[in-house]
Parts: sequence; structure tokens; C-alpha cells
Amino acid sequence: MTRSITWPRRAPNASLVALVVVTLLSAPACDVLTGSAEREEAEVEITALASAQAVTMVTSTLFSVVSGGDVVLLEADTQVVALPFLRTFRLDGGNRFFVSVGPSEPGDTASVHMAVDIDGRSWFDEERTLGVDSIGTMTFVYRFSQPVL
Repeated sequence: MTRSITWPRRAPNASLVALVVVTLLSAPACDVLTGSAEREEAEVEITALASAQAVTMVTSTLFSVVSGGDVVLLEADTQVVALPFLRTFRLDGGNRFFVSVGPSEPGDTASVHMAVDIDGRSWFDEERTLGVDSIGTMTFVYRFSQPVL
């Protein structure tokens, strides 16, 4: 089940999540290093490391990063996804992608591996136990040529 949510609120505190923010200045030389200035897709793969059968996943391509590194989600999709999970998300010229995963139920834990590729290139590859006694969520934020507000 997918539901669209408009969130004028911040993502979890950076000290509680694995936050990767990729910001590249838009200059012709960047194309030599990173390829085309327009990113087309993000592929997310989530697998269970233990008995986790599902996780709650939040994704967005409409967000801002404000000074201090906080992420403000302007629109997001929240869904519980069965593991293993593999999906490609279209970036539609926005050059930004946000994904965060946590346990599917409050109070649960989930040991998972999450990998994110942008246009076939690996940008994130982490394993973590999420939940009550550990980091609550695992988050990846990708921004290419996006200003910090």
C-alpha cells in the first residue's frame, strides 16, 4: 500500500540516522567527473540480515536541505515493503532522491542491508540494525546541483 504524504517537517535528527548528502556544484567540469548533469533513476535494494520480513520505507524527490544539514520533506511516499525489496525510482530531472527505512512496527527492530545506485553507480551500501535499542532509521539523501536553503 502506497500513500502520499505532504510533510512540512524535518527528517530525524542527523545524529540518529546515517545521513549521506552528496552535493556537487554545477560546473562544466563536473560532467567530466560525474557524467551527465541530469540523473534519471535511483535503484533501491533492501534485504534482511536476520528475521525481518518488512520495513517502513519513506521516499521523496521533492525536498530541501537547509543549512545545518536538516532535510525538509515537501512531499513523500510512505509504505511498508516486504523484504527482499528491489525497485527503480524515476528522478524526472529533479536530480535529488531521499530514502529512509525503519522497522515496520513501532517497538520492533530490523537488521537490514540497503544499497542505492544512481544511474547504475553505487552511492550507498550499508548494513544496520534499526529500532528501539539502536539507530531508529537508515537514511540516504542524494542531491546534485541543488542549493542549500
